[in-house]
Amino acid sequence: ATLRASLCDWLVNIVPGVSVLSAGSVEEALDALAHVVADVVLMDIGLPGLNGIVGTRLIRARAPQTAVVMLSIMDDRAHVAEAMDAGAVAFVPKRRMRDELPLVLRGVLENPLRRAQDAGSGGGDRP
Repeated sequence: ATLRASLCDWLVNIVPGVSVLSAGSVEEALDALAHVVADVVLMDIGLPGLNGIVGTRLIRARAPQTAVVMLSIMDDRAHVAEAMDAGAVAFVPKRRMRDELPLVLRGVLENPLRRAQDAGSGGGDRP
């Protein structure tokens, strides 16, 4: 919870005008996405309950225009490939998050056409 709060504060400071919601599990995130439209979801692979790979698949199915950016301390090729196969648009290792995440977020937020193209392959309606 403390790490999530710090990440939320950091995001508010680096992405002008951003609105940040926080969830501690895939189940909480899915519940939140039932009530709001999100441009981007930052997903961790290692979550309690459903893991982030499963969560990414579920979010892409339910909200195909929502981009999922995977964050993880596990950044070996197998985990990166699994995240991308699940529908993540990017993978950012946590140890490089401070440097890479702002660039990735800027690219995802400034390129709604990419999200729309990704949505065409995911199926389903945006909540």
